[in-house]
Amino acid sequence: MPAGTAVADIPGFAEGRLWVQDAAAALAHLRTLAPRDMPATNLHGVVLKNLGRLDEALAVLAEAMAIAPGNASPHVNAGNIHLARR
Repeated sequence: MPAGTAVADIPGFAEGRLWVQDAAAALAHLRTLAPRDMPATNLHGVVLKNLGRLDEALAVLAEAMAIAPGNASPHVNAGNIHLARR
């Protein structure tokens, strides 16, 4: 990417963001159908993180941790959010 280019000016950036927003909505709906589905809950947290909705992401990841406390994925994903905030 040339110096001075805004990320929003990258071809396909807006479309990609819309796709992530669609994924967040689809995962939120899936979680209403299967609220104890840890992979869907974990992925929902990751997608929310990618949208910059960090507090929501942490709350969703905490739900994933409660569903499957022994699964490292939601712990790692939450840790990555906390590290990024430093």
